[in-house]
Amino acid sequence: CDQLMRASGQKGWSTAEVKRRAPQCVGRREKLGKGEGCNLSGWLEVNKVGGNFHVALGESTVRDGRFIHQFNPTDAPKFNVSHTIHALSFGPPYPGMASPLTGVAKFCHASTGLYQYFIKLVPTLYQPHDSPDPVRTMRYSFTHRFRPLKLDDTHLHHDHHAHARAHSPTALLPGVFWVYDLSAFMVQVSRHSPTFSHFLVRVCAIVGGVTTIMAALAHLLGL
Repeated sequence: CDQLMRASGQKGWSTAEVKRRAPQCVGRREKLGKGEGCNLSGWLEVNKVGGNFHVALGESTVRDGRFIHQFNPTDAPKFNVSHTIHALSFGPPYPGMASPLTGVAKFCHASTGLYQYFIKLVPTLYQPHDSPDPVRTMRYSFTHRFRPLKLDDTHLHHDHHAHARAHSPTALLPGVFWVYDLSAFMVQVSRHSPTFSHFLVRVCAIVGGVTTIMAALAHLLGL
């Protein structure tokens, strides 16, 4: 089934009928029950340029060099974009590294729509104190927004222009999009553990300072 789907996608054909009718795929279909969803995990290797990755309605295909989604507009209101991000990182973590999107949960009760996370990646070089090899990774910050989708099912069934509008460049594709961009600056993080001799010097400096202040006070008070 996977080979058949890939071949159809390379040809630019819709794979919806393949999923429904092909003998290789029919036996593999698993319907989700009410309230069930998908648990996605994995990793992506991308170029060091801005881009996005997403989970969206429909099926993806490449046509005329463009990556597009094919979907039935009448299915859009039933597509639930509620989600929980259990973990998301860009590169290997280091001790104390923040991961702002980890644990973020969004629930869409009234209507479906488009969730967008705008992520700013900051190249980071972490230098451990116990290793000569630095860790190259990415720290990030983010903002987000939600754009609700409002469709009139009756309008879609009776207006022959509705299909064209739903597939126009300004149409809203229900899903969750992570849009990332790289900062032009790099941050270097290092950790150092003070030596025992350094600790002794600081203690002596504190003791010497306290002794000097006490002697000055005693001189002023005539003690």
